[in-house]
Amino acid sequence: MGKRAAVVTLGPSLKLGPDQPVVVIAEIGVNHDGSVPKALKLIDAAASAGADVIKFQSYVPEALCSSLHCADEIAMLQRYELADEDVAALKAAVEDRGKLFLSTPFDRPSLAMLKRLGVTAFKVGSGELCHGPLLEELAGTGRPVILSSGASSLEDVERAVASLESAGVSGLCLLHCTSAYPAPDQAMNLRAMRYLAEHFAPIPVGLSDHSMGITAALGAVALGARVVEKHVTLSHDDPGPDHRASAEPDELEALVSEVRRLEAMLGDGEKRPMEAELPVGRSIVAARDLARGQTLELADFDFKRPGRRGFTPWQAADLVGRRLCRDVPRDELLHDDDFDLTVDEVTS
Repeated sequence: MGKRAAVVTLGPSLKLGPDQPVVVIAEIGVNHDGSVPKALKLIDAAASAGADVIKFQSYVPEALCSSLHCADEIAMLQRYELADEDVAALKAAVEDRGKLFLSTPFDRPSLAMLKRLGVTAFKVGSGELCHGPLLEELAGTGRPVILSSGASSLEDVERAVASLESAGVSGLCLLHCTSAYPAPDQAMNLRAMRYLAEHFAPIPVGLSDHSMGITAALGAVALGARVVEKHVTLSHDDPGPDHRASAEPDELEALVSEVRRLEAMLGDGEKRPMEAELPVGRSIVAARDLARGQTLELADFDFKRPGRRGFTPWQAADLVGRRLCRDVPRDELLHDDDFDLTVDEVTS
């Protein structure tokens, strides 16, 4: 078992982790409805919106579902299934637009196909979190894994992480997720993402968002998400399992734009005056015309805007008893070079 990494390299020029920009994954999934032309339109929409990663889902229906118990689901999945050559063409289209292609393998044949295509990382859906053999095979590829954790307990996630790490996974990211389509607001439990970050530190965490709108994704970034994943669709009204819980192109564009704006707002966390607010507050000014050689008293001071220029009101006591070396007119700011000795020389 290797040492846990705080930074995960997803592709040649894309990393996620501390001090890295938030990675936005546009999840096309099966919203192409089995149509390559529609998939290409979704790729264009996701790329234009500014997503970093464009992701699909890869599966063989009969390898994913029991023919004895899931006949209807198999029939649905067959309608959305893409041929291997279609996946290769879509990967090329994503890369032509300067984005990283990912796809979720739901079974071993799909994993083998994606390995042949040379994908650089794998996304694991929440439903595969308990699929130990698949997790071990994914870890054995030497490529990083992004693992969703919907519909799971902490113990479930611990078991999956242990399985991946024991098999030598090269890098791991955990996504909090609520596996409902769409997910109700009261079921999002975004603070659980922070719990995952603390419990599995320093593994980076994020959100796979199935809620309506972009609020949850922005909340997750404010709580420390290093990656957000959002389904994208051309229309909420399209038939299919994921369209209602997806973002239309303008919503995805707004999500990316607001994530970048929020990143700028979050800053580095150090409490200090920012350049934009330096004039705020008050400074010490002369309460009346003051003459060269005058020894100052508290009555000689007034406290006015602009702030943080010269001396602050807190320093008034330090100026009492000091002698001016120049005339200072009323309302003028006082500075260190107005005196025979500096503040540091007086107080040392």
